[in-house]
Amino acid sequence: YEAVLTILNIQADNSLRVMAINILGRFLTNKDNNIRYVALNTLTKTIDIDNNAVQRHRNIIIECLRDADISIKRRALELAFALINENTIRVLARELLLFLEVADNEFKASMVSKICQSADKYSPNTRWYIDTVLRTFSIAGDFAKEEAIFNLLKTIGHAKEIQAYATCQFFQTMQSGNLQV
Repeated sequence: YEAVLTILNIQADNSLRVMAINILGRFLTNKDNNIRYVALNTLTKTIDIDNNAVQRHRNIIIECLRDADISIKRRALELAFALINENTIRVLARELLLFLEVADNEFKASMVSKICQSADKYSPNTRWYIDTVLRTFSIAGDFAKEEAIFNLLKTIGHAKEIQAYATCQFFQTMQSGNLQV
C-alpha cells in the first residue's frame, strides 16, 4: 500500500500510476474490510489524477455498495458519485437507483440529492433527465429536497417540446401510487 501511495504522490510515469490504481482495484476484492476501505478512500482521492484508470474498476466499486459494512458502502457511494461524468451518467445512475431501492434511510436523502444534481448536470437529454428524476422520486421522494423538485419543474417548464411527455410520465407515476414527493 505504501508503494502505491508513493507512486501516486510523485509525478510518476503514467503506466506506473495506472499500475498503482490497478493494485488498489485488486484491493477491493480482498475480504478484509480495512483493506477495501483504504482502497476506496485512496481511489476517491486519486480520481482527479487519473479518472480513466479508476473508471476501469467501476463494477467492483458498485459491488462494494452491496457490502454489509456500512463504512464500505459509504466510501463506495462517495466514489461512485465521483465517477459520474457525461460518459458514465446513464450506467451509474441506473446502478445508483438500484442501490437506492434497498439503501438504508441514512443514505437516501444525500443519494436523492446527488442523483438529481448529477442528472441535472450530465443528462444526455431532457427526456432522460425527467425519467431519471421521476424514478428517483418514485423510489425515495420523501427524501427529496425542494430544490430538486423545483429544478425538475423548471426544466419541464423550459422544455416545451417535452411538456406533454413529462405530464404523461407524472400522471402515470402518480396513478401507480409510486410518486413519493
